[in-house]
Amino acid sequence: MSDIRTTLIAAAVGAGAALGASFLDKWLERGNFDHQFSAQSRGALVDKRFDLIKGYSAQINAVDYMSILDSWNQQIAGIGESVAQRCAEEHDTDYAVLACIQDRIIDRNLKYKSELSARHADFVSTVQMSKLLFGPKVREKLSSLQKGRWWTTDEQVHIAVLEAMREELYHFD
Repeated sequence: MSDIRTTLIAAAVGAGAALGASFLDKWLERGNFDHQFSAQSRGALVDKRFDLIKGYSAQINAVDYMSILDSWNQQIAGIGESVAQRCAEEHDTDYAVLACIQDRIIDRNLKYKSELSARHADFVSTVQMSKLLFGPKVREKLSSLQKGRWWTTDEQVHIAVLEAMREELYHFD
């Protein structure tokens, strides 16, 4: 009777050990998967943040060009208005002159406006993505940007944004 009892206990312990080992193996495998997924997600987030830092840096390094584009845009718009007013006052109906005005004033103004708008849209997109993918320091610093004509924002504000981005590159909630 004791041999049967010993055999049954040994079988139960063996089955329990096998089940426990299987459970432990699955549990460790799941933990490893979670860790790998978390590491991959964090790596992808850091890569995207780094791209945003590069983009923001490139855009703020072009603030002088943005100011020039903005100034040209305003000057050409002003010249176009004065030329159109002169033509109206003189009742100038020469289509060649009007075509020249179209070519030199209006089309050029549209070109500068288009480039200004495209660069502005890129900057706004970078700011919006940065607000989503970085932490509270970056969001706070981005709120200090000049609305509309961001290229007129003080350089120290842009530097503070980049510094906050650098600090939060590896920040995870």
